[in-house]
Amino acid sequence: MYSFNVRAPSVAGYFYPNDPAEIRVMLSSLQKKIQKRIAPGKIIGAVVPHAGYIYSGLSAMHAYTTIMDSQKADPLKFIILGPSHRGYPIYPAVYDSGSWITPLGIAEIDSELGKDLLSKSHTARYDLEGHEGEHSIEVQIPMLQYLLDGKLRFLPIQLGDQGIKITDMLADDILKIKSDFILIASSDLNHYEPQKITNEKDYALISKITSLDIQGFYSVLEERQVSACGYGAISVLMNVTKKLNGKMELIHHSTSGDVNGDLQSVVGYSAIISYLPE
Repeated sequence: MYSFNVRAPSVAGYFYPNDPAEIRVMLSSLQKKIQKRIAPGKIIGAVVPHAGYIYSGLSAMHAYTTIMDSQKADPLKFIILGPSHRGYPIYPAVYDSGSWITPLGIAEIDSELGKDLLSKSHTARYDLEGHEGEHSIEVQIPMLQYLLDGKLRFLPIQLGDQGIKITDMLADDILKIKSDFILIASSDLNHYEPQKITNEKDYALISKITSLDIQGFYSVLEERQVSACGYGAISVLMNVTKKLNGKMELIHHSTSGDVNGDLQSVVGYSAIISYLPE
C-alpha cells in the first residue's frame, strides 16, 4: 500500500467514490446542506466521523466547514488521529514523510510536523506499516483535499493503545509542537444497536466530551458499553483542549439510520469542535 513513502488508497470505491468527479459531486451536495457557522474562538480541532460518505459525510462536512469558515490561517495544517481497527501497533504510529494518494490527487505529509513531534515524543514512533489498510484517517483526506483545493498538508497518527494514560501523554507531546495546526480526532460513535439505544449512548458520551470530563468519558465507555471506535483519538483532543483551557461543542449528530431507514442496527456520528474562547 506504500512505496517510497507514497501510500495508495485502501478504501476508494468503498467508503468514498473512486471517481474524482463523483467525489466532487457528492461533497458539493453535502456542502450545500450546511449553514455557515463561525466558531466562538480560535479552532483547536474537531471530532469527525470516518464511515462511508453516504452515511457520515454530513456530520463530517459540518465539522470541516466550521473549521474552514472560522480559521483565517492559510494554509491550514492538520494532525489527524485515527484508531487502528486491528489494534496494531500499540504505540502511536506516525507516518512522518512522503505523501498519500487519493482519487483527488496527492496529499503531502507535513514532514516538519512529523520531525518536530518525533523529536519530542515519549510515546509516538515512526511507523509506515501501521497505516496499511486502515481507513480511519484515509477517509478524511479527500474531503479535506476538496475543501482546500488540493493544498492539504497533514500528519497522520494511528492509535492502537487508546487508554487514558497514553492519550494524556500523547497530548503533552503534541502540545510541544511549535507550528500551528488543527487536530482532528477521527471516530464514529456507538455501533450496531437500535437507533434509540445508540442515541442514548452517544449523548451520554458526548456530554462527557463537551464537559471535558476525561475520567467520566472512559467510565461511560466502560459502564454503558459505548462502542466508539476512536475513543483514544477523542481523548487526545479532550486532553489538548483541557490543557489549553479550551472548550468543546457539539455541532451535529446523526446516525446511519437517518440515511438508510434501518433503525434496528445503526452507527452514530458526531461533529464536535474544540476551540479557544475569545
